[in-house]
Amino acid sequence: MVTRASGRGQLGCNNQCSDVNFTPDGPDQIGIQRNGIDRAGSNAATTFRFATDRDCSGFSHAFVNYVDGGGFVRQGERVLLAAANVRPNTAVTFRFVRLADSQEVARFISQPANRNCVMNQEYLLVDPTRFTPGMYQVKADYKDGNSDATITDDTLDPIKVKAAKSN
Repeated sequence: MVTRASGRGQLGCNNQCSDVNFTPDGPDQIGIQRNGIDRAGSNAATTFRFATDRDCSGFSHAFVNYVDGGGFVRQGERVLLAAANVRPNTAVTFRFVRLADSQEVARFISQPANRNCVMNQEYLLVDPTRFTPGMYQVKADYKDGNSDATITDDTLDPIKVKAAKSN
């Protein structure tokens, strides 16, 4: 086990800092612990402070998916956006950056997450006037569900846009 002190008892910490322990079978996220006798199985949040505990059950994350489960989206079709374990009553911002020239071509601000820490599925129309055929990096900004942390520039899976089908 490796222990890293993060400043407990130091000025400015107000006894709110924590030590971090890493073990070989440990989780990949602070405050998440593996369930079960053998410490295998589903992750569950276990060590959040009362002041920021919003009953979210895991680490926050956003994602983008193709509606039909395929490997691309055509101009004029939609992609699915969602997030889990984000702070209730806050929005998630998704940004779409064309890889060819690093230009942001679209920005989508979701409806606020519900009290269960979920940003319900929403759709983004792949507008042909903004999305030319090519690859687009998707980035998300959101607030963590069980802390006061703001996650910015979370790099999600890129999307591949193809030309609209001709009749």
